[in-house]
Amino acid sequence: MRFTLLVVVLAATLAGCGGDSGPAPPADADTDVDADTDVDADTDVDSDSDSDTGTGEDCARVWEFRSGEATIAGGDQEYRCTTHEVPAGMGGAAVRMSMAVPEEDESIIHHLVLMRGDNPGFAGCTGAEIFNPIVFAGGLGTDPLILPAGVGLPVAEGTSFLMQLHVTNATDEAVTYDVGVDLCIVDSTAENADVITFGPTSFTIPDDGEEHTEYDDTCAIDGSRTFFAAYPHMHQLGRRIELGIDGDVWAAVPEWDFSDQPTVHPDPPVVGTDGQSLTVSCTWVNPPGNGDVRWGTETQDEMCFGFAYYYPSGLDRWCADIPGF
Repeated sequence: MRFTLLVVVLAATLAGCGGDSGPAPPADADTDVDADTDVDADTDVDSDSDSDTGTGEDCARVWEFRSGEATIAGGDQEYRCTTHEVPAGMGGAAVRMSMAVPEEDESIIHHLVLMRGDNPGFAGCTGAEIFNPIVFAGGLGTDPLILPAGVGLPVAEGTSFLMQLHVTNATDEAVTYDVGVDLCIVDSTAENADVITFGPTSFTIPDDGEEHTEYDDTCAIDGSRTFFAAYPHMHQLGRRIELGIDGDVWAAVPEWDFSDQPTVHPDPPVVGTDGQSLTVSCTWVNPPGNGDVRWGTETQDEMCFGFAYYYPSGLDRWCADIPGF
């Protein structure tokens, strides 16, 4: 499974944004489902490299944080959330973000979402991305997200990040895993980047086996913003998704695959200006007899979101009206 951010992402990311049933997260020192901020025992500061550009294989400072070792039984799935405080000496700006998944753990990764811990009182782990701003999202095969030169995502010392894991074990044997994200940190950048989430949250897809498309153009752009990466997101009924500015498409997944959700990098990046709108178009097919499907956070529901990386920061992080929240 490939999310080449997250985002973040998405997702909400990212693939289902929450609600799948499964056992409670395992009890260990790194599990923190009530999101009380802690300093993760597996957080490591790596200063072996002398490069701080973030664009190569080396990096002067790498913030490595991990889920902490846990075991998932054969045939099970689970959501697991851990909080991670930015350690002393690690503040600055993230210019590269990459999945850290050992080869032996690849088979159990469904998705990983990294969020700022802005709302530690979220109601449970499965819907954490609804309450906390997404920074990065990934899965099996995700390429590192490298930000443009001179652009970084702020990482303030002492603040908290929240990592949500959705792991599945299709085998009959228990699997022990320890996965996470690596952030390449530099002291500062000329521009601060951020992620904006946009899309419709009120639609119904009838079970007639026909294509149904939802288009949303309600997310206004304030000022001049450069969009350099996007994570389009739907669930299992999706067929295609397009993100645009005033309808002009700049990021698309023309053949949607729920198990292979890429981040799209426009080349060159696109600029949106004051008065324009971010747009998203989603097309689904709901097979006969499946029942009507509506927007929702569970995998069997549907979504139509764009998670877009841009600079300079300053837009509302959620340009969507989440029902019930």
